[in-house]
Amino acid sequence: MLNMPKDEQDNYKKYLEKLASDKNILESAIEKGLKKGLRQGRKEGMEKGMEKGREEGMKEGERKKTLEIAKSLKIKGLSNEDITQITGLPEENFN
Repeated sequence: MLNMPKDEQDNYKKYLEKLASDKNILESAIEKGLKKGLRQGRKEGMEKGMEKGREEGMKEGERKKTLEIAKSLKIKGLSNEDITQITGLPEENFN
């Protein structure tokens, strides 16, 4: 570079500065994109987790309600066979 004419040195210096600037811009864009991707991934994961939790909670609630009904039917004197037919539960669940 020292052997170059002054105008070529200036142009080369500007070129190197532009490369450094472009590199910084690219690194910044990559970092910003990664952060955005992580936020979006976390959000989608939370939404899916919440939905799965709701579904499991509903199933568990239905199971408990059915078991309560079976126990009530047992107290009222219905046979195990009738309770199984009505609730769909096996005998060991309400006996």
